[in-house]
Amino acid sequence: MDKEKLRFVNKQLKWGYQADATGYYTSVFESDFCGWIKKPKKEWPMYISTMELLNRDIRGLNHESWKRFADEIKDYNLHITAHDSFMMNDFYNPEIGESSVSIKEFFSRPILQVQGNLLNMFWYVVPESYNGRFPAFEKTIEQGIENIKFANMYGADRITIHVTKPGVMLNETEFNHYLEKWNMLYKKGKELGVKVLVETGGVTQKQMLKLKNEDAYFNLDTAHALIDKIDVLQLYNLLNENIKEIQLSMTKDEMDYHKGVDYTGKGYNPLLRKINAEIVRKVSKRQKDNDDITLILEDNPSDSDVNFLYAALRGEV
Repeated sequence: MDKEKLRFVNKQLKWGYQADATGYYTSVFESDFCGWIKKPKKEWPMYISTMELLNRDIRGLNHESWKRFADEIKDYNLHITAHDSFMMNDFYNPEIGESSVSIKEFFSRPILQVQGNLLNMFWYVVPESYNGRFPAFEKTIEQGIENIKFANMYGADRITIHVTKPGVMLNETEFNHYLEKWNMLYKKGKELGVKVLVETGGVTQKQMLKLKNEDAYFNLDTAHALIDKIDVLQLYNLLNENIKEIQLSMTKDEMDYHKGVDYTGKGYNPLLRKINAEIVRKVSKRQKDNDDITLILEDNPSDSDVNFLYAALRGEV
């Protein structure tokens, strides 16, 4: 790690990663994009200022795991945000504390696809038009409220919720139903002092502006918005101060790739790389103006992330 670059980045930007301490999806992906940085915890504040707690699985919170994790980081003065649960892994094995099947195994062994699903989706409203590879189920308001309480319990001041997924849109009637549910979650979040952020992905620009008119907050996932064929920088300008979190990663064609922001290998998207760099500069400016916007890198932590942020802040990307 080039410490001079790191010092420059941390002087210009408050940023961090997601962390999943529940184990439900450990071993699923070849590279778990929510894996945590392989450095002693006492060194984390040298690298980041923010951490997003992610509870991906709908079945409930692994409080023992999260409490242990929260106790380990509480003295490091990190800004904590949270992410609502949105999936269920039928192959999670509690005896080993991780998934017994990886996504590669799931697709290469047809017998597994008869036994269950690796990525069951849970959305507050499931569009009638959805015919994706993995099944989608309706998530209850009660489940959402439990996650808001989770965020509050572990010191998060905001939580991100999904609409659907990139490329899966709600029609007008379905979106109005989503608005009703969002309003209930928004009120509960306000009661507990937790901002509820709607994440881009499966939501049109028109629908987001309708949410903005209702004083909604947003998490702008740049890869999701690009997959949905939205002009990301225009959307940023339209939503502006209502955006309270940014998630950066690398996408591939129509797929939510979750490669690192500095990835330039096979299938990388050069347009998204430029967009991400411009967003980094915009976030840095807002933070210097005492805006409470946060920046999360949605990938496996690596030194190359610092190289990207350094180059982006200097206008070299």
